[in-house]
Amino acid sequence: MNEPVKDNLAIRFRKLCRNVEFVNGQSKATLSSSPEGVEIVRLLRGISSDISKRSSSEHFAQLIPHISRGRGSLPRVLWVAFTKHGSPYSSLSVALCFGVDGNGAVCGLMDSAGAPTSKVLPIIRKNGNLMPLVNVDGPNPSTYYNNKFFNPLEFFREDINTTKLINHIDESLNLLMSNDI
Repeated sequence: MNEPVKDNLAIRFRKLCRNVEFVNGQSKATLSSSPEGVEIVRLLRGISSDISKRSSSEHFAQLIPHISRGRGSLPRVLWVAFTKHGSPYSSLSVALCFGVDGNGAVCGLMDSAGAPTSKVLPIIRKNGNLMPLVNVDGPNPSTYYNNKFFNPLEFFREDINTTKLINHIDESLNLLMSNDI
């Protein structure tokens, strides 16, 4: 009898979402050095590694992986990102941003977290008080990520399809590497 293959990416995705739900439900910030903070950073690194291993894009070798860590304490919106150069704060990236409620993540080609770097406008996911199902807006304007994606796709904690996630990452990588954006 064949053993089912473990999907480490799905396991890490769900664990990270549960941790995000827990730490963002606390009244105080989570220190990066706390047991919860160390576990979250470990999960982010594992997710980044899983994505790198499973991607079929020939462009992956040219990318720089990044994870959110914060300075002293973890940010409310955690993410994994891949850039051609620079950081996600100053250049386009393929990003997986985890929702502040821990219910899932948004993935796609993302404009820089700082000043816009593209001539093409991102898709508006949050309009006024209308909040998307997976909310990736942090507590201040420099961490408002809902309206930073060009091709956002939501993935939910309870029914994560990692094949679809990897396919969307590969499509987003093609956009990143093209000169169209």
